[in-house]
Amino acid sequence: MKLFKCVPFLLVLSSFFLELTSCSKDDDIQLVDQAYKSLTISNGGDFTIPILGDDNWSIQSVYETPTKEILDTNDKPMKLEESGTIEASNGWLSISRYKENAFTVSLKENFDKTNVRQFTIMLNKSGKHDYIVITQRHGEYKVNKSAFKEIKREIYVSDKDCGSIVLRNYSTQLTELAYTDIFKNVVQSSDFESDDYGAFDWMPEKGIQIEVPDLMINDTIRWSDKCTYKSGIFNTAYKTYASNDKILVQPNSSAHVKGEVTYCKRVCNYTLTIQNIDSHTTINLNGVWTQIVPISTNTIIN
Repeated sequence: MKLFKCVPFLLVLSSFFLELTSCSKDDDIQLVDQAYKSLTISNGGDFTIPILGDDNWSIQSVYETPTKEILDTNDKPMKLEESGTIEASNGWLSISRYKENAFTVSLKENFDKTNVRQFTIMLNKSGKHDYIVITQRHGEYKVNKSAFKEIKREIYVSDKDCGSIVLRNYSTQLTELAYTDIFKNVVQSSDFESDDYGAFDWMPEKGIQIEVPDLMINDTIRWSDKCTYKSGIFNTAYKTYASNDKILVQPNSSAHVKGEVTYCKRVCNYTLTIQNIDSHTTINLNGVWTQIVPISTNTIIN
């Protein structure tokens, strides 16, 4: 290797690898073609890197900075001295070697908008080294499709979030009295959950609107709309207006008015397919969606 080619690597590495005290031809060997020395991508996937030569080489170290080696699933520094696969402790990177003249780097998508991943793979052959630097930028994504399969449904009645009021008629005549909408605090909820890698990290923090199945009850659509895809419970108002309903109250008496709501709760397994806009690769995100929707209200007058 020529001197000017190895200087950038050794300036970064010298503080960590004490044996690399200078950048001389004696310290380095060309194990990969120049085209693979520095790779910049904005997607995940598998990348096979050929080796110049076919024996006695190993992956000695994988690190993010000279003082931060990447740990494997056993919390030990990643290295691969023979055939097999090693995986980073948090699952975003794995390296496989099943041929003498190549190895494969497998990366999950970088969903972190604030962090550019950069790591170095140090190869070793008979005490001499070669280096590969991989930079993975954050990708841009779009939703290709969504699929839902209902696994549970429940219809129930509750007065949760319903208001109540006592109307008093102090006159000697039958009187019509108004009351404020007792259902103004009632909400419908949507709750997306997923344990998949990056399930909610690839999009804006406020979430995105996605298509979900209509709520059908007895062959009738009782609810139809999009939902906000984001982690956790997202509530929206059942009614977005205030009413001024009225009832007739007997002379010199009072009426107690309260409400109750009939809800439909459905639980669905979902698969959201997103696509990396640059690479056109797709990723399936799986999880559970729970929706609770008011389907009718009832005003109770005592």
